[in-house]
Amino acid sequence: MEMSYKPGKSLPARALYHRCDPGQLTFESTASLAEFSEIPGQDRAVEAIHFATEIDVDGHNVFVLGPSGAGRHTFVRQFLEKKARHRDIPSDWCYVYNFDDPRQSKALKLPPGISKGLRVDIENAIQDAQTAIPAAFESEDFQLQHEAIAEEFKEQQEKTFDAIEQDAHKRGIGVIQTPTGVAFIPMRDDEVIKSEEFEKLPKKQQRKIHADIDELTGQLQHMLRSAPKRAREMRQKFRQLEHDVAGLAVTGLVDELKQKYRGIPVVVEHLERMQADIVDNVGLFLKSSDGPGLPAQMKEILRSKESAAMRRYAINVLVDRSDCEGAPVVFEDKPSFAELIGKIEHEA
Repeated sequence: MEMSYKPGKSLPARALYHRCDPGQLTFESTASLAEFSEIPGQDRAVEAIHFATEIDVDGHNVFVLGPSGAGRHTFVRQFLEKKARHRDIPSDWCYVYNFDDPRQSKALKLPPGISKGLRVDIENAIQDAQTAIPAAFESEDFQLQHEAIAEEFKEQQEKTFDAIEQDAHKRGIGVIQTPTGVAFIPMRDDEVIKSEEFEKLPKKQQRKIHADIDELTGQLQHMLRSAPKRAREMRQKFRQLEHDVAGLAVTGLVDELKQKYRGIPVVVEHLERMQADIVDNVGLFLKSSDGPGLPAQMKEILRSKESAAMRRYAINVLVDRSDCEGAPVVFEDKPSFAELIGKIEHEA
């Protein structure tokens, strides 16, 4: 069957082109125009997105459908970015050393834009402490107090021994130093009584001398038994002195940071715990690896251990919002479980 076609209405050439008068335009270039953020002919879709983004509950989702090239992705991105600029900036997050349980780091929720500055401030404070603490321990005041404690212990020992020696002298007993220690011997007119002469003494006098020597030996043994206790007391005084000196050296550094971050209680609490830990572990700041006479390999091992121990004071910044203007808009082209929730990449 043959089909017949009727010729269409012809159009003049001037009808195929519409000339726009530039004088009617209020701009010089389209580059100066604001970005168009609507989808022509999609008023209901736009209203739906407006409504959906006002529902502020967890677990709420919006699914946008449309033909390819309709501009749905561009519109949603522009819409969310514009709306997010008027939302609050979310918190920073960082990990710090847990002084109560070193095996489990402690997460700190911080005001936006704070975490990087806090990390730098603590790094600087630790570096300053590495200079201030050794300087305090090398000061003349510390050395004098340290020597005074050692001298006190020495004087106590000498005083006790002098008392025993004086008691022995009154009893006519001499005190001599032997390769095995201190010994008591009978004396007469500042001369040692020889064995043959001692045997000639009356038995009563011999028993008296033996009793005196036994009593003096007991006093000496008591002094020797108490020496470790006195040594512990001396070491405790040394530790207390080191604790006090280290505390004075680091207090100013930490107090400055506590004043700066006084409006953030979790930071102030962490700084206080850090300060206490520095004082309790002051040996980390005295650089035993610099000791004279150590082999180069041993120095390297000690430096490695010191560096690892000092990492406890570092701040591990997880989320930094310093560059955010409003709430962030995150685009994830592959919203898998691992991409959304995260995954363990390495287990130490």
